[in-house]
Amino acid sequence: MTQDPPELYPPELLEHGRHPRNVGRLAEPTHSARCTNPLCGDRITLDLVVQDQVVAKVGYEARGCTVAVAAASLLSEAVLGRPVAEAQALAAGLQAAVRGEAETPEALLPLTAAARFPARRRCATLAAEALEKALQR
Repeated sequence: MTQDPPELYPPELLEHGRHPRNVGRLAEPTHSARCTNPLCGDRITLDLVVQDQVVAKVGYEARGCTVAVAAASLLSEAVLGRPVAEAQALAAGLQAAVRGEAETPEALLPLTAAARFPARRRCATLAAEALEKALQR
């Protein structure tokens, strides 16, 4: 088994991985989605309460590696209180950045390092995928 290089884990990513924010499922979400990465076992269930086209509440349950948990935490903080269109743009922006097609949205910069490691890209974008899926409903 190989060990991940230290540059994959900037300090802010480690902080969110160790002390994730907005953890926990919401009692009455208006939007919800679950995404999994069958290759490594990461899974995220994301709940939102959207009121007047604004993300009013965010909660999630994340199981997996530090990158996946930190990504869910960072994304949850970034979208809370934002209009749905901005939340969708953040999720799409992160996915494009990890593919090398765009700059990483500032609120999600700690996830940039994962883009350099193909095996960890899905870890960094799983929460964004769940957010996009939840908001499609």
